[in-house]
Amino acid sequence: MEAIVFVITVFIVGILISLVAAQMPKVAYKQWEADAKEYLNIKDEAATKQPQSTIWDLHQLKSELIVRKQKHLCLAMLFLIACIPAWLYIHDPLAMGLICGVIGCILVGALVDWEHMYIPDETIVLGLGLAFSFLIIHGDNLEGHIIGAMVGYGFIAFLRWFFYRLRGIEGIGLGDAKMLALTGALIGVTDIFLSIIAACIIAITLNLLSQRKQSKEIPFGPGIAISGLIFYHLQLLNEALA
Repeated sequence: MEAIVFVITVFIVGILISLVAAQMPKVAYKQWEADAKEYLNIKDEAATKQPQSTIWDLHQLKSELIVRKQKHLCLAMLFLIACIPAWLYIHDPLAMGLICGVIGCILVGALVDWEHMYIPDETIVLGLGLAFSFLIIHGDNLEGHIIGAMVGYGFIAFLRWFFYRLRGIEGIGLGDAKMLALTGALIGVTDIFLSIIAACIIAITLNLLSQRKQSKEIPFGPGIAISGLIFYHLQLLNEALA
């Protein structure tokens, strides 16, 4: 009975996470558009004449779910599969809920990056808060995970600086650095470098298998997310076998 409740609950949460991932770019684009108009001093008369409906209203979320039902169901199933190891090896309900929240934030960031080439800051901030809350409750080596987050962010930030000095252009976004900081906080400093190598391989493989073969830009977020979750699940398995 407990397993059934877990599956149903996590699957429903996964659908909600998928809907949030679909709506977040729309919210960001509207905010960017408003900021640009304010900066350029452009008055939008149509917007002032009639109030605009919020992008998070239930009608729009329902329409999004109906139109792209298959995609949201697939992501919900992926979220469920990613959370199963936590349910098997973490017996504290609060700790399990926190780690499932971290997994959800990682998946949202990866999905948005794959489709829109940016990673929302909100998912990273929330994910880091949940991750460190889990580490405090679970009693893990907090210092090692803090260093893992710092190394993850610092590695990408250094590559970004080095590439800019070498080529004069920004070769990698800071969103990837934030995503690697989140996965570094989750897996700790021990496996962070192996995770980075695996993330590069996964990102390149996904790009070759997708329709982005001719694109010069490769979304690195999905590779970081998959690699981080794989190493975290391996750590759970090692703890269970120890």
